[in-house]
Amino acid sequence: MEQQISRYEKFISKFTKSDLADDAREKINMFSFRIANGIYMQDWRNALKYLNKMDSSANPKTYSDVSKNIFKEAEEEYKEYYNEARRLNSKGLFSEARIMLEKAQAITEIFPGTTLYKEKQKVINAINLMGRKISTNIKLQDIRKEINGIGNQSAEFPEETDRESISQRLNYLQIQKSKLDSIIRLQF
Repeated sequence: MEQQISRYEKFISKFTKSDLADDAREKINMFSFRIANGIYMQDWRNALKYLNKMDSSANPKTYSDVSKNIFKEAEEEYKEYYNEARRLNSKGLFSEARIMLEKAQAITEIFPGTTLYKEKQKVINAINLMGRKISTNIKLQDIRKEINGIGNQSAEFPEETDRESISQRLNYLQIQKSKLDSIIRLQF
């Protein structure tokens, strides 16, 4: 059927004024409907491609039904990605959560003017939060290394270390660490 659609499209591009062009458009609508309606549950993206080949004014009810089915499948996939991102975030896997959020954002952009598109800003904010958490996590690792280094240094050379400056530096690092920990605990 896909090849037939392609042939009819080529025919229409060559003979736009022909009487047979209308018949070819009807065939494209029929085959596109069959394909889109048959595959939307397994592959809503390809189904959307065939839906876009259909003429919505030729059969508005059919077009609307297939469109709703495709949208429902896309919405379910969006929810799966978003919920998986939340789960990964709670486990501290921020890079993986960001990837899931980027996939969810890609879905929101396909359907402008819908409720799914309205979720776009929420997803963008969550992506930005994940970026912040990733950089914060790196800073936390550096602070932990420095704290361990100071502890090791004062243990190795107890007579050469200035206890007061070490204590001040450790206090400062602990404060920074607690601030960064509060960012890591943020949820979306």
